[in-house]
Amino acid sequence: MSKDWLWALAAIVVLGLLSGIGQFRGLDESLFNLFARLTPASPTPRIDLIAIDKRSLKSLGQWPWPRSTLARLLDIAATGNPKIMALTLPLDTPQVTPGLEALEHLSMRFKSEGLSEAPATLAHLGRRLPAPESERLARLGASLDRFSTQLRTTMNKLDQDRSLGLGLSQNHHVDLAYTYAPGVTQGAPETPLPAALTRNRLTASTLLKQASPPSAYTLDLPLNAFLTHALGAGALGGSAVGWGRFTGTPLAVSYYGQILPSLALLIAMQSLNLSTSDIRYLPEQGLKLGSLLIHADRSLRIHPRTYRGVGGSPAFKTYSFTDVLNGNVDPTVFRDKIVLIGPTDASADGLPGESRLELLADQISSILGQDAIYSPAWSRYPLMAGWILAAIYLVWLLPLLGNRLAGATAIALISALVAASFYPFYTYGIWYSPTGPALLLFAGFWLIMLKRRLYSGKGLLPGSNANLENMRVLGLAFQSQGQLDMAFDRFRHLPINEQTLELLYGLALDYERKRRFDKAHTVYEYIARHRRSYRDIRERMKRTQTLSEATLTPQPGSGDKIGNGGTLILRHSGVQKPMLGRYEVEKEIGRGAMSTVYEGRDPKIGRTVAIKTLPLSTEFQGEELEQVKARFYREAETAGQLSHPNIVTIYDAGEEDDVAYIAMEYLKGRNLTHFVGREDLLPVSVVLEIVAKCALALDYAHRHQVVHRDVKPANIVYNVDTGDVKLTDFGIARITDASKTRTGVIMGTPSYMSPEQLAGRKLDGRSDLFSLGITCFQLLTGAPPFHADTMATLMYKITNEAHPALNALRDDLAPCVSPIINKVLQKNPDKRFQTGRELANQLLRCARDIREQNL
Repeated sequence: MSKDWLWALAAIVVLGLLSGIGQFRGLDESLFNLFARLTPASPTPRIDLIAIDKRSLKSLGQWPWPRSTLARLLDIAATGNPKIMALTLPLDTPQVTPGLEALEHLSMRFKSEGLSEAPATLAHLGRRLPAPESERLARLGASLDRFSTQLRTTMNKLDQDRSLGLGLSQNHHVDLAYTYAPGVTQGAPETPLPAALTRNRLTASTLLKQASPPSAYTLDLPLNAFLTHALGAGALGGSAVGWGRFTGTPLAVSYYGQILPSLALLIAMQSLNLSTSDIRYLPEQGLKLGSLLIHADRSLRIHPRTYRGVGGSPAFKTYSFTDVLNGNVDPTVFRDKIVLIGPTDASADGLPGESRLELLADQISSILGQDAIYSPAWSRYPLMAGWILAAIYLVWLLPLLGNRLAGATAIALISALVAASFYPFYTYGIWYSPTGPALLLFAGFWLIMLKRRLYSGKGLLPGSNANLENMRVLGLAFQSQGQLDMAFDRFRHLPINEQTLELLYGLALDYERKRRFDKAHTVYEYIARHRRSYRDIRERMKRTQTLSEATLTPQPGSGDKIGNGGTLILRHSGVQKPMLGRYEVEKEIGRGAMSTVYEGRDPKIGRTVAIKTLPLSTEFQGEELEQVKARFYREAETAGQLSHPNIVTIYDAGEEDDVAYIAMEYLKGRNLTHFVGREDLLPVSVVLEIVAKCALALDYAHRHQVVHRDVKPANIVYNVDTGDVKLTDFGIARITDASKTRTGVIMGTPSYMSPEQLAGRKLDGRSDLFSLGITCFQLLTGAPPFHADTMATLMYKITNEAHPALNALRDDLAPCVSPIINKVLQKNPDKRFQTGRELANQLLRCARDIREQNL
């Protein structure tokens, strides 16, 4: 513990720097808002709000509304004789409707063509002409004069700005708002300020010497047509210029050396019948408004209170704009009130945030009630005392205390700091933030606690011994589930001892079984860093380094695809048997164009299985790979549901490093490709019985809505000793079909495909019977019925040419054989056997006749 003070000093320096650059500002604001919610405050009853709320927007349409609507509302509210009304909406751009634009263009054209002077000209000409012509000219002049008058009248009705200007001229107690962009100014403004601002500006000579209000670079003023008739105009700041309840809102802004009051200060001053000469700044206190003292800092900012009504109701009486406009509110409720008109926080989007009424109402009430939150100059002293207290605790007291007592003391000190900050806030409205010292106490305490545990070897957290046991158990669980990377991540957190080394060694062997030799090498290296002579890890490190490129999924560019030259079996002494899922791979027993078949073993029940692998990632990429994987599992599930004595049984299907595999019944015997040579032909009756069993298997599959698609000798296994026949590879054809479609070529040979399969039409069970017929033809004659030198010629023959006569190739066949073959090889599926059972019955009847003849 002798070095605890160094850690404490580091915490003080780091936390002090972070606090100095404002990194705790978010926490300060959260604490300020919490204090404000916990502190009761009563708003002045002199303020009412006319809110542009969601009801108004729904009733009157989306913003912006015609300004004549605002003028109508001002006229209605003015009948109640309010003290002051204030519009917080932006009025800095003209509101021109398409109709008004068209009429203005027409009026200009009317004048440019001289038609505005036409009545006088026509009257002058009429006096020189006879009576009939003179009367016609007089009527024409009168029509032009009426048209000009009507045009001006219609333009005035459509001129929204004129309507609002008239409304303001009839109600001389309306204040307007303007926004500004902060920035430093020099020299003189390009245009002089309008009278609505200059008559309300504060005495700059006194204020600028003692205070420094924020400077405005540009002012977004209402149009002169409005300012001319307004009582005054005040600055309205908000989140867009960085002002808020926590940061404070300025009571005035400086514009080219002129001090302009905020809208809140202007309204408060006018409501008290005061003038700008009644405002002065008192250093270290704030702004004096008549007899009121508004606590503010040198930048003339105040933190307005957050007022709330009783039972969650609004703090200020709020009337919907549409209710006032439609006469649902008696205007006399506004008598001698400050009426604020604008959007509320509950309004829809499209209205500027600076014009929200709630913050403005809180500012005015805080001024009139003299209860604004403020930070006096002396508030920095208790803040400094808090930092000193936290530093003394960390550097001097904490090293002397035990962990529990130190924690209790830290909690007590943090609570004392928060309480010492909340009491003046609640009682006097004085704010200073305790977050810096409180965070120093919290972070410093935990930093030193962490240092003590590390140096004492107890681990990072209390209860580390139990955590280590949980880590070991969790790692073993991940290892048993095949999630070896997650198991390794858990084992690395264990202390190095015999038990841990044993766990890591077993994990490395599992990596070898998964053909992840690079990962196995990493684990062996980890063991060697702690004990280089552990068991045989030196030899295993060399071996796995050599074999690190041999993985289940070949590396890009290796050219080693599983099922196409690649294999899971590595002939290297000492290498663990590979694993696919839960199966141990013993040896390779066959391979095809896209797949490799291995003999495997299920170690849990000791069952020998055949494992067919399909390296999908070498044939497909991206989204196509995911689609093929989904199809693979669907087809495997469908095939796994087939249960027939002549269909191979599917036990399991899965995926290992993008290699899909199917575990199925291990068959004894050989596939029929061993019996298609002329010297290897089976007896005719045996061939017919084999094909009949396949037909019955297909009939069963077709009744379960499964089409094989790839019936051929290679997919039929026959056990000569027992006579068992098994049809294999259900569903695999759909996966290989996807590869064929993608590459644009046909994998293997189409010799066993039906005409409709070659044409790409929708297939049913009769296509499988055609393929079975070709297989039977080849088993009987030693040659397929269709063959050619090119793929195109072969496909043409299958689709268009009749098969050779069976008796012409083999004259010793019984008469019942040829009709069966002729029917099953019909080009038109409707002329073939319609079901596998129908075909099987014919084959078995013919086989029985042949056996009877041979007796």
